Amino acid sequence: MHKTFGAAAPPKFPEEYSVENGLWTPDQSVGGEVFNLSPQPMGCTNFTTCDVAADDDQQLYDPAYQESITHANARGGIDIRESLASTLEDKTKRQVRGLRNIKGEVGFFRTAYFNIKPTYPLDFFDSIRLAMLSTKDEGRSVSAGTPWFPEFMEPVPGSGGGSEHVNDEGTLPMPASFDLTFASWHNYKIPGWKTINGQPYFIIKPWCGKEYGDKGFSYMSRELANALLGIRGSAAFTVTKLTGMEPKRIDFELVNWIVSFIRSIFGLDEPEAPPTPPAPSPAPAPSPAPESPATKLAEAATAMLGRDASPKNLAPQELSCAEGVSNIIHSCWPDFPADVLSTVNLLATLKKSPRFKPVLDPVRGCVVVSPAVAGTPGHTGIYTEADTIASNDSRTGTFRENYTRASWRAYFIAQKGLKGYLFAPVDTDVV
Repeated sequence: MHKTFGAAAPPKFPEEYSVENGLWTPDQSVGGEVFNLSPQPMGCTNFTTCDVAADDDQQLYDPAYQESITHANARGGIDIRESLASTLEDKTKRQVRGLRNIKGEVGFFRTAYFNIKPTYPLDFFDSIRLAMLSTKDEGRSVSAGTPWFPEFMEPVPGSGGGSEHVNDEGTLPMPASFDLTFASWHNYKIPGWKTINGQPYFIIKPWCGKEYGDKGFSYMSRELANALLGIRGSAAFTVTKLTGMEPKRIDFELVNWIVSFIRSIFGLDEPEAPPTPPAPSPAPAPSPAPESPATKLAEAATAMLGRDASPKNLAPQELSCAEGVSNIIHSCWPDFPADVLSTVNLLATLKKSPRFKPVLDPVRGCVVVSPAVAGTPGHTGIYTEADTIASNDSRTGTFRENYTRASWRAYFIAQKGLKGYLFAPVDTDVV
């Protein structure tokens, strides 16, 4: 049985929360109340994307324009991720598109912010709530795509069965069966949650018009949300506020939430603080130890996580790993060349650089290179920890922690047949 959070200060979730701007609730089935948009596949994704994007700046965006740039082969909710990506990004030009406001002007540029996943012991429901609270100052809501079952709809009295809507209270029932044969797929907005009969429910905004549910809104229980988002093909996203804004790193905040979450479940009180002993006379502060070259490079690589390490795009995004790694090294030591455009050239540069030495075992701050051979692309990265490698992610164009030593050797050496070289930064008098 799930514990209901009270209204106390964090780390407990508040009883009520919403970033809904109340701008509009179009009816997708008749083309919307603002735009002349005929019903089309995945139109709900474009409506939701435009509404989620409007939350932080209070501007309406044109889903008709979004529909025009969405790929034509959408296959229902199983393509929620692809449809969202193509709505926001031109993959051919690798350039993020702007959302058009109702005046026809290109508005702010945005990209997919992150894919929300559960992190034990947080389920889907609380992971989404945490995502919204973590970005509270930016006024974000969440776009969710899940199966949509017949039980969520019922004929409105007097409609003759031609128009279907959920019950007037707006509370979505648990389906009798989760058989996808009888389900459609739907994308909808989650702007927050409210407490109903002592239990938290998501507020959701589906694109069915103001006659649907509670004046266009419905309410989804924790159990239903977890069940729907656990179905293959379902997804939950939010989007960036502006181009260039990086996702917030909430790792330590998340750990604190998890600890408090566990303590609240088991009713554990916070331990009393021990008596504070008299403060001793302050000793002279020791001179800080100089930062080692390996630590310096590891910290520089960590600071680049989630960002584009090769902003000049001198090499194609999928081949820009050497460019990014050389740029990070150059940021630490300007005498090391930037914009190295191949793993072969990076290997040669590392071999002749007095700032690096070849090693057999990796440590934090090591550079790993598997140079390209005979048409097989190579790869390079930096150890941000003793067994964690960060490198360019060709799918996103950003620098990410995406390998361990074992997974690197399994993929690039065992599977692709490349060699692996390790270089550790060293102290040097080179200026």
